[in-house]
Amino acid sequence: MAASFVIKKIRQSYPHLKIGLLTLPRSKELFKFNKDIDELLIWHPLTLPILFIKGCIKKWDLLVDLNDDASRRSILALKLINPRYSIAFQNEKSEGNFKITIKTFPKDKSHVVKRLSVMLNVFGIKVKNKELKPVVYTDERILNELRNLKKSKKEILISINISAGHISRYWSLKNWIKLIEILLQLSLKIRILILSAPKDKKLRKNIIDEINNKKVIELNNDDLHYFLSAIAVSDFLISPDTSAIHAACAFGVSVIGLYPEPYWNFVSFKPVAVKNIAIRSKKDGVDAISFEKVKAKAIKFVKSNYNL
Repeated sequence: MAASFVIKKIRQSYPHLKIGLLTLPRSKELFKFNKDIDELLIWHPLTLPILFIKGCIKKWDLLVDLNDDASRRSILALKLINPRYSIAFQNEKSEGNFKITIKTFPKDKSHVVKRLSVMLNVFGIKVKNKELKPVVYTDERILNELRNLKKSKKEILISINISAGHISRYWSLKNWIKLIEILLQLSLKIRILILSAPKDKKLRKNIIDEINNKKVIELNNDDLHYFLSAIAVSDFLISPDTSAIHAACAFGVSVIGLYPEPYWNFVSFKPVAVKNIAIRSKKDGVDAISFEKVKAKAIKFVKSNYNL
């Protein structure tokens, strides 16, 4: 999502370019509706020889590596694609391999989008601070379908994502259930949508069954673009530190984010460009964040932003 920001700015500035994107299989669906790329290349061990042959035939003019960490995969991609020119962020693996390397901001002091934006200087592209946010494209058909989740313009649709990529980013179901019950008490206008990754279907169902309130609904379709579109049509999102927060920032949806302890991670991936409250654990993972703290922040956020 952060890389998509850079691609979008290059596309806007140079619409005549042909742009390809090389990504891992797990990210393939994210770029399904991306309007800024002409060719999607998938990094898969079985198809790497084909990638090499195509690279030799097509002869790409420029390879831009958007990894801000040193990566052996970046070096292999450079050899497979064999472009005329190449650019990467400066690190111990890129120097001596890529033709141009550039310095960016320190990882422990800057947001990932800010670090990636430095690459645009090479293209002579200036960026305003308000533009520094992830970019996500999704299916307009699904978006229109999910707009019906809100029964009226006055209704406040709060999406709660319970899933994360790592166990350290999970908050307990007991806390989620208590928080939802508190939010429902604030106003009859509030409606809660429970989101999760497919692997957490049972957890999602447990919350629905435990609360047993028609104002609490779940997203039954586990397609990625239903997940993204549900966030896009929401008034705000509550989520642990995961891609759901970056999607909300891309769509301009307010966020309450729960973050594990590491400061570098918090600085790199906290919400940007939207109204937000980011709560960082004082020790260990997200589950160490107290219910009372999240409750107080959430109530204040809802009351101040929705005149309740």
